[in-house]
Amino acid sequence: MEGFARACQDADIAVIEGVMGLFDGSNWDSDHASTAQIAKLLRAPVLLVVDISGHARSAAAVVLGVSKI
Repeated sequence: MEGFARACQDADIAVIEGVMGLFDGSNWDSDHASTAQIAKLLRAPVLLVVDISGHARSAAAVVLGVSKI
């Protein structure tokens, strides 16, 4: 966290791009090393971008499942 704070000390905003899925980390049974864990550590808000082309109500289920961080 110190490195992130140092790198962003003069910035008005910082954008962190995650990889794969929000909860995909180094272990399948925890959020270790995932984008979700980094967001928690940095107390950073998460912006979820979902491509809903070709979906209907099932897109809502995906978003509602992700919102329970």
